Amino acid sequence: MHKIEDITIDSLTKVEGHSEVKVKVKDKKVQDVQFNIIENKRFYTQAIRGKNFRMITQLVPRICGTCSIAHLMACIEAVEKTLDVKVSNQTKILRRLLVNGLMIRDHALHLYLFTLPDVFGVDSVLEFDETKHELLHDAFKVKAVGNKLDTIIGGRAVHATFPAVGGFTHFPSFEEIKEVIKLLKNSRPAVLRLI
Repeated sequence: MHKIEDITIDSLTKVEGHSEVKVKVKDKKVQDVQFNIIENKRFYTQAIRGKNFRMITQLVPRICGTCSIAHLMACIEAVEKTLDVKVSNQTKILRRLLVNGLMIRDHALHLYLFTLPDVFGVDSVLEFDETKHELLHDAFKVKAVGNKLDTIIGGRAVHATFPAVGGFTHFPSFEEIKEVIKLLKNSRPAVLRLI
């Protein structure tokens, strides 16, 4: 009779969302590996049913704090398609900048704080020695630039308030645009150090 050993890791860290790994081993050989993404039911479809379209664009992003801007943009786009709303090129550019700010912030967190510990063979950034502290400072500098871009375009870095069906309720000032461009340029050396 063959002994079957199953290995199950119910909760993987360093990933966004929830996931698990199941490995089936027979006679000391791997027979099957399953990587499962598990998302909890959030019941947002039921929560927004019957609500005014202006309200759902602020409810749906609450699905996730980390990716609230992505959910906001998807919700606004869905409402606009439903109502056949066409937006200006300016709105398209601002929305792309908003999503870029999200990507800068999220990728900074993921690459610096989740991935680098694995690259250096430690469990977390808390185990970094003094030679890697500059990378931690870089992480927060790059993340802050993404947050700043989202704040001037969206009103806040998380759960943005300025994007709306058809456009934006507020626009960044020329001074804010100049400031964020300077911050983006100044963060370039940190990004190149990471690469």
